[in-house]
Amino acid sequence: MKKNPGREITKRIDELIGRMKRFNVYGSHLAYSDADVEILKNDIREFARTLPESETGKILEILRYTHLRGSLARSSDHFWTDYGHSLTTQFELIKHRIARGQVALEEPNLDILIDPKTPHSAYVALRQIIETVQSDIMMVDAWMDRILFDLLTNLKSPSQVRFLTRADFLPGDFAIEAKKFGQQYNHKVEVRIHPDVHDRYLLVDGAAFATGASFKDFGRKMSYVMKVKDMAAPTISMLEKRWQEASPSKRAAPNAEQAKQKVERK
Repeated sequence: MKKNPGREITKRIDELIGRMKRFNVYGSHLAYSDADVEILKNDIREFARTLPESETGKILEILRYTHLRGSLARSSDHFWTDYGHSLTTQFELIKHRIARGQVALEEPNLDILIDPKTPHSAYVALRQIIETVQSDIMMVDAWMDRILFDLLTNLKSPSQVRFLTRADFLPGDFAIEAKKFGQQYNHKVEVRIHPDVHDRYLLVDGAAFATGASFKDFGRKMSYVMKVKDMAAPTISMLEKRWQEASPSKRAAPNAEQAKQKVERK
């Protein structure tokens, strides 16, 4: 079933408004840390950047010229009155324009440059892609890591989840955890091994994304997420061919130290 972009935007707006209201409902700024506020601000900012350009400016302007923590220091009521109300007004206007067909809904631009030492921004960038999955995702990376299972809890519906990797650096129980993850969250999960895996890709419902760094290191150094456009068809074809050639991961793989020693001997 094709996803309704207007409905998805409205759903996300309602979720963010709910989070903003909780700062007021709980009645005490002491319940929130600087990190809580910064995470909320960052999530609003990242969401705003997925909207059409005509709808983004005012939201980013409110975030740019307000200091949410300073407001919380006065009282949570001030937070809601000064900033939450302003943001909510803008979000409700966007919902109204969407309902009336006055917003040109375009495919969100998920391309992003990841600055060094920004692990949260990097995580959010990957999460935004995961949240678009309708039925199928393949993650291609020689350095798979268990943190991916936390990321994949953001899948919105039962999906086929495929990991294409190398055996050299795979955690020994990765395939076991993948199976248990699929059982718990009702996904069809499979891990396959191919010796010729190097670059990092995400295949999502017939679209391809390239990432500069391995998923486990995303945000440590400068990197990027970029949708493959002109070369999408041959890229997907190449990766699907590798998938067909790959063998299922059934046995424990060598740990990272063993793999390192193996590389050094070569």
